[in-house]
Amino acid sequence: MTAHRDTEVAVIGAGYAGLTAAAAIADAGHDVLVLEARQRVGGRVWTLDADGVPLDMGGMWVGAGHMRFRALLDRFGIATYPTPATGSADWWDERAARLRRARPLPMPAWAIPFVLPAMARIEHMRRRTPPDQPWRAPAAERWDSLTVAQWLRRWIPLRRPRQVVESTLVLSTCEELSRVSMLTLMAFVADNGGLMRGVGGAEEGADQDLVVGGADGAARRLADLLGDRVCLGAAVREIHHGEAGVALTGDGVRVRARRVVVALPPPQVAAIRWTPALPAWRRSLVERVPMGSVTKLMAVYGRPFWRDAGWSGEVLDAAGPVSSLFDVSPPGGPAVLASLTCGAKSRELSALSPGQRRRRIIDAMVRWLGPEATTPLHVADVSWEDEEFSRGGYAGVPWPGTLVPSARLAAPIGRVHFAGTETATRSNGYIDGAIASGERAAAEVLALLN
Repeated sequence: MTAHRDTEVAVIGAGYAGLTAAAAIADAGHDVLVLEARQRVGGRVWTLDADGVPLDMGGMWVGAGHMRFRALLDRFGIATYPTPATGSADWWDERAARLRRARPLPMPAWAIPFVLPAMARIEHMRRRTPPDQPWRAPAAERWDSLTVAQWLRRWIPLRRPRQVVESTLVLSTCEELSRVSMLTLMAFVADNGGLMRGVGGAEEGADQDLVVGGADGAARRLADLLGDRVCLGAAVREIHHGEAGVALTGDGVRVRARRVVVALPPPQVAAIRWTPALPAWRRSLVERVPMGSVTKLMAVYGRPFWRDAGWSGEVLDAAGPVSSLFDVSPPGGPAVLASLTCGAKSRELSALSPGQRRRRIIDAMVRWLGPEATTPLHVADVSWEDEEFSRGGYAGVPWPGTLVPSARLAAPIGRVHFAGTETATRSNGYIDGAIASGERAAAEVLALLN
């Protein structure tokens, strides 16, 4: 769709952040235009229809404390359901080549005592970390210069239990822990109210619920309300900004606006041609918040066969080429499994052809759950680092030494405002954080327009 017109406010990006901002601005009676590069809305939240079965290929969970996302779902009458938790969580024992139940952690019983002191230390650090301002923790500067990998080598000296903890944390950050600072980890832990709520079981944690019909349902409803104010296939390549206003050009785009909200991941902000150039501090910042790497596969089966043996469908494989599996089956069926592989393992999968990638993941599922996993009714997968307009997932991960100034990602520059889950002070990296950032950006714009 071409977008050649003037507007009061232009919003770049039709993910939850951009759509939330645009809806608030439109509700206040101002003219707004949303420019989305893809041919769909939702951004990093994407629900694929597989013969009537919704498959969430991107963000999908509603955490226990994600009240903004819940309020938006309630507004449109969209229900949620608890993430299935039948049976015990499981882990793949590569030495015995068999699946084992986690009691209580996904590792051999002998290894648990070596991990508990590290978990207790993280809990102590969490209590010293303000959830909405982690950079104000007493040891923030020291934590930001220390990688998680370095910290774990000190606190969990044995390789095998450390490998399990590392694999679990990589699933949360989507990046190798040598590239993640302890301050970034503590921001995640403090925001979720504890390590186990962030990476552990679904109940009262970040993975508590799933959305009936798919996680992008509320995004599509917001887009419906905005109507022809949402332009798809409209990639913005250049932004000219100054005292007179903002001019946007790109693929079928020639728009002038009084103000603009840029609701894009940091690497996409850096990829735009800016006139005048972004200030040096911001250009350096967005270049130091690269996206994580994640490959996701969704497989549909006629029934949840894994429950016959008491397995939950949640599997962690610390040593294998495929990291994890989750049961995300909706009530009443069909049975659905979601595989998530992050960090370096995801980049290895991304280098394969689509057929090879699917085969490798399905082979891992067969190894974990048995031959019934061999032939799903439907299968779909995506490596998010290959997505042109995301360049990775789940979110941007600040390099060590970067999180303290990353709070400035949300700071406006003249007539340019910024949104996106990376700019949120709470629920950063989640759909809820994207919504919060859109509300904040809209409030900034409305205060100036009014």
